[in-house]
Amino acid sequence: MLSRFLAVAELVGAEPHDADLAQRSAAALDLLRPVPIGSDGSLLEWADERVPDELGHRHVSHLYGLYPGTQITEAGTREQFEAARRSLQVRLDNGSGYTGWSQAWVLCLAARLRDAALAERSLGVLLDDLSSVSLMDLHPHSDWQGGYVFQIDGNFGAVAGIAELLLQSHEGAVSLLKTLPSSWSDGTVTGLRARGGHHVDIAWSAGLLRSARIVAGRRGALTVEVPQTTPDLTVLDEHGGPVQVQHPENALAGRRRLRWTAEPGATYRLLVSSTTGP
Repeated sequence: MLSRFLAVAELVGAEPHDADLAQRSAAALDLLRPVPIGSDGSLLEWADERVPDELGHRHVSHLYGLYPGTQITEAGTREQFEAARRSLQVRLDNGSGYTGWSQAWVLCLAARLRDAALAERSLGVLLDDLSSVSLMDLHPHSDWQGGYVFQIDGNFGAVAGIAELLLQSHEGAVSLLKTLPSSWSDGTVTGLRARGGHHVDIAWSAGLLRSARIVAGRRGALTVEVPQTTPDLTVLDEHGGPVQVQHPENALAGRRRLRWTAEPGATYRLLVSSTTGP
């Protein structure tokens, strides 16, 4: 939260009475200890390595930096990223994710880890085991009739996780179809929002990106990341004219990037051959 506050302060310009708070926040942020990695390669839950007594606990609070935080990223903190993957696997191997909200968190983490198979499994658990016939999230409660109570956390978390599978924007780019499940071979999604205030619609078929529509939220460089398997893309402005695009080389493995200068409120369409935008 400190990093979010500092980002907002920089974006909008801190008022004089907020400058001191911004300085103290920056100082506090520098004092935070990085989450350590244990001898088994897992991200540690505590400051020191301990013998855990609840390996399969439903929470994964030590993975907050991966999701919903952005402290741990694939490109920026590779060692911690893989340690988070290992830590999550240890939890799951020992039975974690047995409540709706915790399984939804697993889904969100799987999206960030680019683990489409785990994401599909999590969605299956949520839908088959932890949802009512009306798709309300269920939380185990032995004292309640039927053994479950409704808990909205799983519903909200599942929707967040589904959005993360299709669109991410925390690593310097608007990243499309980053963790697309193999069973979602064809589809469209509209109305997603990315960091920077961008509105995003996406269409895909046969597992490949076919088109996207982005309404820019701010002026400046707009970087879009797509799967490496995506056919050549043309970027058009709202009048149908071609946009001059650069191709940065700093994309993640299996991905590629496009960058152009965007104007706030302007609409851009990304198209492959013989497709129409969503």
